[in-house]
Amino acid sequence: MSIYTLHRQVRQLDKMFCGNGGKYSTGDVLFSGQGKRIVLGQYIAEGGEGSVFAVHLPSETTLVAKLYHPPQRMRWREQKLRLMCSRPIRSPCVAWPREILYDELRRFVGVLMPRADGVPLGAFAFHAELLKKQFPSWNRCDLTRLCLNLSASVHTLHRCGVILGDLHPGNVMVSDRRHLLYFLILLLFSQNSFRKVTLTQNQE
Repeated sequence: MSIYTLHRQVRQLDKMFCGNGGKYSTGDVLFSGQGKRIVLGQYIAEGGEGSVFAVHLPSETTLVAKLYHPPQRMRWREQKLRLMCSRPIRSPCVAWPREILYDELRRFVGVLMPRADGVPLGAFAFHAELLKKQFPSWNRCDLTRLCLNLSASVHTLHRCGVILGDLHPGNVMVSDRRHLLYFLILLLFSQNSFRKVTLTQNQE
């Protein structure tokens, strides 16, 4: 059953900055929307939007903290993430955000989300030699199974009313374990796609 509804009217983004200008490192403390204390663990990686840190929380899923760079802490992004957290999609193949992260003054900093381990689809899927290097034991049956898993994951999101604005091979992580793959959903909803697709509670 769909939990999101597509609206055709273009929504204007609120580009007001709502976070602080601080940078964070291992050992720093943040807070979830429910006031839970989140201690940043080991630094994992950094990209154009922000940095990723491990966190240690009692959970059935390994979580990470994605902290946005100060210029990226805008009101529209917090609104989008709050909506996504309030309408959860629980799938083993979808890295859907869990909780928003704030500083001690409740200023928007980032988000908690499942950790997606593996190799980006684009790093091997389009070249036979790269595929052999990453997954030497794979054959055409394995590739077919991977394609079926990818289609099933897209179908799961479509059933929930989510339209993928940018199905990019760099946002799909593939693991050799049971041919698992993970969508990095935070990256799929770019600023442009959010302007075109407004996610709201389904009233039907």
